[in-house]
Amino acid sequence: MTKKMKILLLEPICCEAIIALRSKFELFVEILPNKKRLLEIIEDKDIVILKSRIKLDKEVILAAKHLKLVVMAGIGLDHICLEELKKREIAWFNIPDLSARGVAELALGLTLSLARKICLADSLLRNHEYQPWKRPELMGCNLQYRIFGIVGYGKIGKEMASVAKCFGMNVQVYVRDSENKTFEEDIRPVTFQTLLKTSDIISLHLPLTTETRELFSKPEFEQMQETAFLINTSRGEIVNEKDLYYALKSKIIAGAALDVFEQKTPYDPLFELDNIVVTPHIGAMTQETQEQIGLQIVKKIFEFFK
Repeated sequence: MTKKMKILLLEPICCEAIIALRSKFELFVEILPNKKRLLEIIEDKDIVILKSRIKLDKEVILAAKHLKLVVMAGIGLDHICLEELKKREIAWFNIPDLSARGVAELALGLTLSLARKICLADSLLRNHEYQPWKRPELMGCNLQYRIFGIVGYGKIGKEMASVAKCFGMNVQVYVRDSENKTFEEDIRPVTFQTLLKTSDIISLHLPLTTETRELFSKPEFEQMQETAFLINTSRGEIVNEKDLYYALKSKIIAGAALDVFEQKTPYDPLFELDNIVVTPHIGAMTQETQEQIGLQIVKKIFEFFK
């Protein structure tokens, strides 16, 4: 009997995908192990499946003596040492397109939460702190006719533009080399400075690179409008959280919503503010998205070892 190859699953995927993988491979499930444990269990595995919370650095890859394939069940690859994978001729792939709608819809939900102060209103009621005289504190704003600025115009950025237009917002986009890009109807390409100064909402949809790390810090916040909102559902390190705290505390900008953070443990003082909304990296966490990603993982792994 041919010995089955071993898969190490480090973060949850849908049940249908797990059942399919077990039909052809020996599947080992170890959800979010620490690094010491990861180094122990990866040594004899042929395939590794992970998302964004496990770091596959050079040391871990070197410990994987039999590794043939790395599967990223999402888009970002900044937590995987691709250089070492290439050096050892280990194949890899990600799932770049399937989470776009889920992430865009979450970004819109976060925008609505800020614009209508939904989380603040909920908190006041739950904590029995709401009084009729506090009603003016919950004054929000309509989204229609607002200028929605998007930084990055990949698959998610394009989906975000589509969703924003459904709410009657005017969409403008900053992307490097915009003169070489094609934009859909009613999408206005602008410079980074123009986007900062004129957008009512700025939504970030960028990979983490040397150029994008801390792209938003004190100088950028100071160029934004006092009434502006910042939405980040991409990578936490793109925003300097201490500078963001200062900008929110000092009312340099009106509000922010974060689904991602610089560190696994977010900058705690941010949670003291009532003009920020936070979620624990749930952009792709919809039933439809996770099922599609899981089945795509199975399809690609089966094709790779066909």
